[in-house]
Amino acid sequence: MKRALKGIALGIAVVSVAVIGCAVAGARINTTASYPVGVYWEVNAPLEKGAMVIFCPPKTAVFDEAKARGYIGAGFCPGGYGLMIKKIMAVPADHVAVSAEGLYVNGELVPNSKPFNADKAGRPMPHYPANGYT
Repeated sequence: MKRALKGIALGIAVVSVAVIGCAVAGARINTTASYPVGVYWEVNAPLEKGAMVIFCPPKTAVFDEAKARGYIGAGFCPGGYGLMIKKIMAVPADHVAVSAEGLYVNGELVPNSKPFNADKAGRPMPHYPANGYT
């Protein structure tokens, strides 16, 4: 029995060291619905249009509401939010506008960007003013 417990303890220690090592090396596990579930690797590369970024959302009322409604999960970011993964759609030189049709970058509509009027629970979705929003 003692031998089995030592084996289990050793196994747990090996797995723990491997998980910590992967996290230090840049492995991030995505469990959100915004991108496929899986392991993503964090790299130090220049930010450019089309790149994916992982970040802690800022502690604001908007993200507090998103967490309360279940849009984002709990995590270790300030405010108790989980990490987010998003694709860069525009860079500082781009003109960005939002309308009832969706997000426009340099006059081109981003596919599948039309704002929802209600969430899956039927609650009205807030719409925030932006250049061109009607």
